[in-house]
Amino acid sequence: MMLEDLFKRERLSARRLRKRLTRKKVLEERNERLAVLRLQAEIVRAPEWFYLLKNNARNGVLGFLRELRDMAAAAPRITIDFRGTRKMDAGGTILFYAELHRLQALFPHVRFGCLPSRTNKVNQVLQHLEIFRQLGHQSSVTPRLPDVVSWRHASANLVDCKSAGKVIEAYESLSHPNAKLLYRACSEAITNVLMHAYEDDRDDGLPTPGEKRWWMFCREDSDALTMMVCDLGIGIPRSLPAKHAGEALGKIVSAITGGAIANDASMIEAAFELARTRTQREHQGKGLSDLRKIIDANNGARLLLFSNKGLVIIDSGGQPVKYGFTDSILGTVIGWRLPLESIGPTDAQQVVL
Repeated sequence: MMLEDLFKRERLSARRLRKRLTRKKVLEERNERLAVLRLQAEIVRAPEWFYLLKNNARNGVLGFLRELRDMAAAAPRITIDFRGTRKMDAGGTILFYAELHRLQALFPHVRFGCLPSRTNKVNQVLQHLEIFRQLGHQSSVTPRLPDVVSWRHASANLVDCKSAGKVIEAYESLSHPNAKLLYRACSEAITNVLMHAYEDDRDDGLPTPGEKRWWMFCREDSDALTMMVCDLGIGIPRSLPAKHAGEALGKIVSAITGGAIANDASMIEAAFELARTRTQREHQGKGLSDLRKIIDANNGARLLLFSNKGLVIIDSGGQPVKYGFTDSILGTVIGWRLPLESIGPTDAQQVVL
């Protein structure tokens, strides 16, 4: 091989080496920039379905909220990715709605953003409930679907229920007796929240809020009105023993469980039973007892009470049906559906946004 060829080969190897080093440096710099961007704008993927009644969907919602809480405590900026979200039911949505309000109150320095859904109806929900506005996202979507625009929402930290009353009054088709009934039901649920929900730390690793806040959704359809009230407190299974420790509670729980260890759903049912016995003894309304009376008095009505890992469903005139889950919602969601007029019993219905 001639000397000139050797020099050419050496120059070619040197160029290749410099190119590899340059490429490596570029990749390293790119990765560093991406790491900084990830730190500045952490992305949290929202679940496909905001729903609390099925295990898989429920676990997706609770995992998303857990990640959101962890990130809010650590990151300066959070982007919620709704691109894969296809459905938003009322129970899962109000829980997210409440968590978002709480996190923004606890961490006012965190900048929130979002990537909208690929599903138009989801974007209509996010726009109608002003979640887009909360996340600093300007959307051109106009809510038009009847089962979206019929929802109203309210939140407060007061027990006088004025905010809830204004929402109920917005439904002009409600007769006075129905409006009064709904206001009473809502008042009982909210009173129960403010009296018992925030007595202790929530145990989610975040600071305890300085206020006792509740959130409400309300929706009218062709023949019924659906309401949901949410709090992010300690939940009925934790508040009940603290408020009613003693022989009476023990007897009720034992009767419900047959002597077995009580789970969260059993404690929710015990709360209804304890409220009923105290109402009979003291001749006055006791929150959950009045809610149960309202459901029983209206044919076709239904009550769902989620608290921590438990769920109790009560249909008018029926016995409580209990469900247990593996993960806690870290709070309470009470939902009820009341016919606007007297109607016959209906099939089990999902409360859908």
